[in-house]
Amino acid sequence: MFDTELLYILGVSAIGAASIAYIFFGPSPSQAKYLKISKNAPIRGLQNVKSNCFINSILQSIANSESMITWLNCSNITTKSSGKLINQISTITNKINKSRDWNEVLSPQGVLNALREHRWVFSNEEQDAYELFNVLTSTLEKELKHFSFMYSIRDIFQNNDITNTDILKNSTISTRAMGKTTLVPQLNNTLPTRGILANHLICRNCGYKYPLHLDVFDSITLCLPANPQSSSIRLDKCLNKFISSELIDDFMCESCSERSPFDKKVEFIKLPKLLCFHLQRLVWLPEGKLHKRFDHVSFPEFLEMDPYTYKYRSSDSIEQTLPFGLTGLKGGKCSFTDIVDNISISGDTDTDSNVSSSETTLIGETNDNEGPKVVRYKYALNSVIVHIGNSLSGHFICYRRIFDNQTNTVKWYCTSDLSIAEVSDTTVYSSSAYMLFYERMFDRLM
Repeated sequence: MFDTELLYILGVSAIGAASIAYIFFGPSPSQAKYLKISKNAPIRGLQNVKSNCFINSILQSIANSESMITWLNCSNITTKSSGKLINQISTITNKINKSRDWNEVLSPQGVLNALREHRWVFSNEEQDAYELFNVLTSTLEKELKHFSFMYSIRDIFQNNDITNTDILKNSTISTRAMGKTTLVPQLNNTLPTRGILANHLICRNCGYKYPLHLDVFDSITLCLPANPQSSSIRLDKCLNKFISSELIDDFMCESCSERSPFDKKVEFIKLPKLLCFHLQRLVWLPEGKLHKRFDHVSFPEFLEMDPYTYKYRSSDSIEQTLPFGLTGLKGGKCSFTDIVDNISISGDTDTDSNVSSSETTLIGETNDNEGPKVVRYKYALNSVIVHIGNSLSGHFICYRRIFDNQTNTVKWYCTSDLSIAEVSDTTVYSSSAYMLFYERMFDRLM
């Protein structure tokens, strides 16, 4: 993280502003009833004052996570007056979920002001929700730095039931806020989004394995594979691309002292309570233009992550991958005049016939006859953030999965700033997801 901690997420330039087309997310005759403040909804919306739908969508996702709410409330008591960002996020998310004071218009300004006290600078232009999520988690790290980085390699094994002791030797750990940090024997009060990746580097010439390098993460960016058929892409295909081995040519090996090809592979060694996926939709075209990919990515209601952990993947075969460049989508506008993304909050939009209303098949599930197996890392879809717009401009909305205790059913709600609308699960699963949030479930037999 750079020293000044300035956040400049560039929006639309003055030269190109006049030529940009926006999506209209306003009260058309067919959708007006969905776009008013609903006093019957179980949750509240947030005001969009200065193109801040990017933070509104993130706060709605955080508010929908039981593990995050619990962590925020406990940490708010621990940090007291010193944790200003923790206090502000805890306060606003509790109001989103519980406040029925309709005379009070809820706003994210308290959270933005807390970030400014940490020397982050925001313009009034559209910004990227994913970048904001990284800003929030890294700043929360700083407010709780006395136990934010307390990881022990031994603790990782105890928490993940990994028994291979080779990883214990000469490992280092990197964090976004602090860089490389010393491992300490404690694992308390860590962010629910916090996980750890293991990086392998193996020489193809002599077989030498470099010491395992560990990286802390709060989210995982998944690149979309090539899709010439424009068909729906499965989330597990993106995950397999993420963990597949990458060939590195002409690297000096410290063991055989020769320039040799190396295999580099990434695996999950510790999975978080709240697993966040960022689907990278912006790519650079050969002619040097930035382009947003509108491919549909099918994602399941329940996700099994065991096959992607260190314990399961250590003997996998080598595959090559070439990821796209990383860039952020911009969003913040309240109204638009041109539809560039085929998304409807009312659920009446025609969708791909291959898209089901709810994929319940677990990713990574195998059809064997070995009887019941222990699934240690099973997740349930918690919320979905969608970017409506093009590569330069747009609007962020959030779909929240809420359990209705009265009807004993799951309901989905679309939050677009102050607007709250109940939608069908078909609308959610056919959406062009930008960020996916999965909450870990209790261990169970499958």
